[in-house]
Amino acid sequence: MRRWSVVAMLLLLWAGVAEAQQSARKKLAVLEFGHGSEVKAKTAAYMVDVVRGEAVKLPDGQFLVMTKENILEMLPPDTDLASCEGSCEVETGRNIGADYLITGEFIEIGGEIKVSMRLYDTGSGGLKASEKGTAKGVKGLEAVVQATAGRLMKPLGHPGVRSNRTFGGDLPTLEGGLPALEDIEDMPTGVGAAPTLGGLGDLDVGMLQKYEAAKEAEGSGETSVSEKASAWRALASYSGVSASMKMEAERRAAHWDEMARVMVKRCKQVKAVAGRYSKDKKKLAGLLSLKDSTLPKARKSALKAEFEEAYGPWRSALETYERDCTRLQIAPEVKAGIEMVEIPGGQFMMGSENGDSDEKPVHAVTVPAFWMSKSEVTVGQYKACVNAGQCSTTDLTKYDKCNWGKSGRESHPMNCVDWHQARAFARWAGGRLPTEAEWEYAARSGGKARKYPWGDEPATCSRAVMDDGGDGCGRDSTWPVCSKPSGNTDQGLCDMAGNVWEWVEDVYADSYSSAPTDGTARTTGGARRVFRGGSWGYTAGYLRAAHRYRSSPGYRGNDLGFRLTVQSP
Repeated sequence: MRRWSVVAMLLLLWAGVAEAQQSARKKLAVLEFGHGSEVKAKTAAYMVDVVRGEAVKLPDGQFLVMTKENILEMLPPDTDLASCEGSCEVETGRNIGADYLITGEFIEIGGEIKVSMRLYDTGSGGLKASEKGTAKGVKGLEAVVQATAGRLMKPLGHPGVRSNRTFGGDLPTLEGGLPALEDIEDMPTGVGAAPTLGGLGDLDVGMLQKYEAAKEAEGSGETSVSEKASAWRALASYSGVSASMKMEAERRAAHWDEMARVMVKRCKQVKAVAGRYSKDKKKLAGLLSLKDSTLPKARKSALKAEFEEAYGPWRSALETYERDCTRLQIAPEVKAGIEMVEIPGGQFMMGSENGDSDEKPVHAVTVPAFWMSKSEVTVGQYKACVNAGQCSTTDLTKYDKCNWGKSGRESHPMNCVDWHQARAFARWAGGRLPTEAEWEYAARSGGKARKYPWGDEPATCSRAVMDDGGDGCGRDSTWPVCSKPSGNTDQGLCDMAGNVWEWVEDVYADSYSSAPTDGTARTTGGARRVFRGGSWGYTAGYLRAAHRYRSSPGYRGNDLGFRLTVQSP
């Protein structure tokens, strides 16, 4: 009797464990997909079962796929799934006890069947993923549904679907068209059109030169989209530009920035497909060269048609890839949401004959292209590195007016960091500190003979956070980064003059004798390190692009921060 009691207890225990394991699994439901009259209900229902079949491939023990019968049994009476979208779909998922919900629809357009799928997290109510696919009729629909469902459930750990196609496989949808911008001739009178020529005293030669340069850059097929944007920003930041022309120049610069963003995304896609296209094209040529006795004509025709079907939508983009994409620099991916700006390479004269002794001798330096963070690293960005366990908080509140730990300072520059802490952040983020030559080259808007990032106009609080009417323009502190856009460089870098000094990589020397001429850092000959740019507590002379300052690498100050760079490939 006692032996049977032990067996019964073990069985009960096993059942309890099994029930606990079952309840720990996340429930996933696939609702019936919407479809028009062109797609038969029987076909749509079968394809939904195909999606459920793909869901079964999710990691063992983590998901429980609800059957159609389970779903129908738990649906509230009179539920109309046909007219249910968005939040209604999420609420339906909650009503049937699903943790994740897949919905979708089939639409036939011009002989093609387009499938759209959505994956919801019913707990948060958010859309976790969405995917689309296109089949050339019902015959190829099952393979498209399988591939689309596999991509949709990838965030849940789906292993992916291996394509049975000979060519192309499961190619993504090509990024859409580029944004349009009206021709320069269509710009409003007095804004984009050439200014009316009156008396010579009314003409601002500098403004007209920048306008002409921007117009020529926009119309040239030899300038990159980044260079077009920079040319319009140079006009917008010019001190003599009218309010209406400034507004239009800023709009056109923003257009080319958006054009660059879309083109980068598109070119990344095309680059990935180009490798497959080249291999498949070579493979097809080899197959077509075989004798008909080895590979029948019908099979060759079918393979050729499959190749054309797979790469047809990409043909134009692939043919123009070299022209459109090779000159388009793709911004490096760095952490903490840091925005990077392309700085084209070139040669410039570094230093100043009119500055301090350590700014001499003026010498030619060739700087390779690189990327620089648009702004000084912010408190919020540095916090991401601290949270990742890769940056220290040592002495970050040691001095008055340090931004770390202060409410409302997330967008202010990170100050009170020493050179070692700045380097540690740069490495974690995926970059490095700029060299002194890179920094000055960027501060001169690409090495131009300028006193300040914006030109030779005096440094005031209209362009920089500085000691002008009081420290920090009267606030006695830093400002949020990029608060003075009229002080930006032509490329769009903020605060290259003022707000906080910026650490660079170089060892300090009291002259440029024997300094590198290839844009690299000076790494020997002393212990002190260089910082540049002036700060909220310094006057105009310290904000010059050529001015240098230095201290030990362990020094920290409430007016000292940094930004980072990444070398162009």
